[in-house]
Amino acid sequence: MDFAVRQVEALASTRVMTDGQSETVLTGNLVMALFNHDTSRDQDPQLHTHVVVANVTQHNGEWKTLSSDKVGKTGFSENVLANRIAFGKIYQSELRQRVEALGYETEVVGKHGMWEMPGVPVEAFSSRSQAIREAVGEDASLKSRDVAALDTRKSKQHVDPEVRMAEWMQTLKETGFDIRAYRDAADQRAEIRTQAPGPASQDGPDVQQAVTQAIAGLSERKVQFTYTDVLARTVGILPPENGVIERARAGIDEAISREQLIPSTVRRGCSHQEFMCSMSCPSGHSVVTS
Repeated sequence: MDFAVRQVEALASTRVMTDGQSETVLTGNLVMALFNHDTSRDQDPQLHTHVVVANVTQHNGEWKTLSSDKVGKTGFSENVLANRIAFGKIYQSELRQRVEALGYETEVVGKHGMWEMPGVPVEAFSSRSQAIREAVGEDASLKSRDVAALDTRKSKQHVDPEVRMAEWMQTLKETGFDIRAYRDAADQRAEIRTQAPGPASQDGPDVQQAVTQAIAGLSERKVQFTYTDVLARTVGILPPENGVIERARAGIDEAISREQLIPSTVRRGCSHQEFMCSMSCPSGHSVVTS
């Protein structure tokens, strides 16, 4: 989680006055509190973290509020919302690498990098999913599932951790899952991996390729779009790794300098880091604006 929130922190920004005009500047720092929970409301095992972000950031030694831009969608919260899928992929990718380093096997089971550990019983500990399916059916839309998730949500309960763990172990036993054998097999794989050279890394698209792909994808539907649009699309294309936000920004800046992206209008209060708020593509280039 710490790895993922550091990528979010790269989007931190505030607004400052420069020559009588307000502009947005990156700060790269946040004040956050992380709370780890290990159960769902139905008392199933579900390790997750809640992150609370204070509306403050430091710029030149002074405390400032985080930037907000409901019109141009270039403020901090707007950028985080636009990149939420990419941040989820970053979190899932990093967690998966750490789990595999411990010797456990993983397999992709859904979109956006979702994965599971094969062999571990899932249905036995998925009472929330079962309640939602019973409420709206197997083929319900995502919106219907979201509504059902709220309608079927139970109030929070306090259960003694030792009692809860005993119940979980009993559930595992009833499924026939041998947790000791599962751990031993993982330990053996981890030992083998530490002695053998790791697989050669597979490079994804470079930054400029990612920016070009982002531009092409956006221009299929829009004549104009924001810096946030291009940033979110570019981050989603690049490998989910440390520094991906900074790499994407650098790639977009390079596209601007090469006039692959041309500012079409400049809204007051925008900075270069917000893509001048409106971009368009010159003739011969993929149509892109921000």
